[in-house]
Amino acid sequence: MVLPEGMSRPVAVFTAKNRLEAESIEDMLRDNDIPVFDRPAAFRQIQSYSGADARFGVELVVDASQTARARQLIDEMQTELSENELSEDDLARLAEEQAEQMPKAEVEDSASLRLLPVIAGILVLALVVLYFVTR
Repeated sequence: MVLPEGMSRPVAVFTAKNRLEAESIEDMLRDNDIPVFDRPAAFRQIQSYSGADARFGVELVVDASQTARARQLIDEMQTELSENELSEDDLARLAEEQAEQMPKAEVEDSASLRLLPVIAGILVLALVVLYFVTR
């Protein structure tokens, strides 16, 4: 395994429940200049099989020299999140606001779709001509 730059002695500091939680914590650690990578929590036993994240969580790994700082930052993040827990109505409102802010994706007018009826017509015509020529 190739370790990230700045990491020589990897140590697991946290097990996230899912990939989303792991990625948000990884981003926070990287923002604080702590090299980090993740692996399925069951890595030691089963070497990452399909579905390992969902069943066992995701381990976050940092260098041994950064464990205390990483754990402190993770604890602060979790404390802040638990103090500011949002209701389902708040989450729904935030999701709607975010959806409104996202630019509308333009549907491209595909030339191949426009040509599909023309191609189908040519094939039918060719089959009809072939039918009469071979009779």
